[in-house]
Amino acid sequence: MSEGSELLSRLLSSEVKGDLLVLFHKNPGLTDTVDAVARRIGRIASAAETDVEDLVKLGILGKRRIDKLEVVFLSREVDKRIQESIAEHVRGLEKGEFMITSQGIEVAAPFAEYEGVITGAPKKFMNNGFKVASDQR
Repeated sequence: MSEGSELLSRLLSSEVKGDLLVLFHKNPGLTDTVDAVARRIGRIASAAETDVEDLVKLGILGKRRIDKLEVVFLSREVDKRIQESIAEHVRGLEKGEFMITSQGIEVAAPFAEYEGVITGAPKKFMNNGFKVASDQR
C-alpha cells in the first residue's frame, strides 16, 4: 500500500477525524483545547481525544502548552506535505495505476506485460494464443 493510500485511509478512518480536518482547514489559525475543539464539532472531549491524538501522531495537529492549558493547532507544514502525498496517490488512481476493491487499494495489472508470473512469457505470445483459440471456434 502506498504512503498516500495509508494516509488517506488513516485520515478518513472515523467521522470525528473528518470533522476535525474540516474544522482546522476552515480555521487554519485555530489554537484551542481538545475540549473546546470537540465542542466546535458537536462532540464531547472523550469522543474526540483518540482521534486528536492520532492526528497529533501523524503530525497534522501539533500540541503545546499555553500557561496551564494544553492546546492543539494545525501544523500547516506537515499538513501540506500530507496533502501533496495524497494528491500524488489520487493522480495515480486517475491514471488507472491503482484500483479500489473491497480488500483495499491494489495496483492495477502489476504484470500487464507478462502472461504469468511463473512463466514470464511476454504478452505478445499470450495475445497470439488467444487469436488462435478464437479463430478455431
